[in-house]
Amino acid sequence: MPESESVTAKSRLMPRHLPARQNRRNQNHMQAQSAPAGKPARIPDHPLICKEAGILIESDEDLAALVAHVREVGSFAYDTEFIGESSYYPQLCLIQIATHQQVGLVDPLCEVDLTPIWELIADPDIKTIVHAGMQDLEPVARHLDKAPANIFDSQIAAAFCNQPYPASLAHLVEVCCGVKLGKGLTYTAWDRRPLSPTHQRYACDDVRYLPAIEAALNEQLQQAGYAQAMRDECIESMEELSIYKPNIEALFNRVRSNRNFSRKESALLKLLVAWRQDAAQEQNLPPRSVVKDDVLIAMSKKSPKSRQSLFNLKHMPKPIINIYGDQLLEMVQTAKNMPKDKMPRDNKFEETTAQRHRSEQLWVALNALCHGKGIAPALVTSRQEISRCCQDMLSDQLPEDHSMNNGWRKTLITQPLQAMTSGKPLELVWEQDALKLG
Repeated sequence: MPESESVTAKSRLMPRHLPARQNRRNQNHMQAQSAPAGKPARIPDHPLICKEAGILIESDEDLAALVAHVREVGSFAYDTEFIGESSYYPQLCLIQIATHQQVGLVDPLCEVDLTPIWELIADPDIKTIVHAGMQDLEPVARHLDKAPANIFDSQIAAAFCNQPYPASLAHLVEVCCGVKLGKGLTYTAWDRRPLSPTHQRYACDDVRYLPAIEAALNEQLQQAGYAQAMRDECIESMEELSIYKPNIEALFNRVRSNRNFSRKESALLKLLVAWRQDAAQEQNLPPRSVVKDDVLIAMSKKSPKSRQSLFNLKHMPKPIINIYGDQLLEMVQTAKNMPKDKMPRDNKFEETTAQRHRSEQLWVALNALCHGKGIAPALVTSRQEISRCCQDMLSDQLPEDHSMNNGWRKTLITQPLQAMTSGKPLELVWEQDALKLG
């Protein structure tokens, strides 16, 4: 019997910290149910804020009515509540949908067919309003093999409207709607039923204010001339199908980070990262519940050649060795025999003192430029990335596919920065930038 079939038939892993996390969720859930409900925040009179209590949707017929209403309105706010520590794909426990007239709480645990919701989100004629919504949108790609379309992410929009990035939903509700939300229930047992009034109120508040926030931010985007830039950012970061597929290269770089690896060590680490994704999906567990990053790194450095060597690795789970030990040892041998031209290139980047000084100056200039334009620097790029691309940016030699050399980042940030550092008068830089925006 092939090993994968053997694993499926006989061997299952349990996430090591799952009981503790479940206990914490259950405790928070019980506290929310038993604590006095308290006085809810006053919902303001606003044409785009629904003041009605949420309607529980527990049947296909009720969901069909809600979807028909959304299609008639043409836009809706969307959010989900899920539990992510016990399965490869997060367990979906609640879906919140709101228009200016209605708030619906869809219960996936009632075996409702959720396809109409995924089709709504994939429909370019319907605007879906989310807040930091990438993980909430992922089921669309998984179930329909289509990308979400016409997404308005309030967290991204706020970053173009002189707000911090990332901004919390509570912050935007207060700034845009003048309402202070109460304590959140993000880490609670959303799979427990019935949902308490506190849980329902919290879930409704996650979406009821989003239509009004979208309208307020849209007005600011139009006034600042950033509406298209914001739209482009949502398309690039949320409306491409490939975004929702596992990206081994990105996962590998995240684990490797800026650590010092030889090319052979990097080759093994990349194989291990890809294996962990497959094993996690096979075991229906989050990848880091299968094996922690530190174990993969230690294995890449030590290249164990026997099962005993695997057992000697600190924090290596014994069930992993019992189930996957032969595969792991084969990967060590594969990395050892890999031709150099197939190995990952060294990503270690160390600045000299002069380079660090120059990149710090560029980072300060970028922050000042962003402040002047009302754009959050953290949305544009990171301090680490500025270190990596500083010389190329200053010499106008950024790779064509670099994010700072494309789209709104190039027009609004990179080109003005390059002009400033080239010695042009600052007034000319702003004038040229204004012409480009116009």
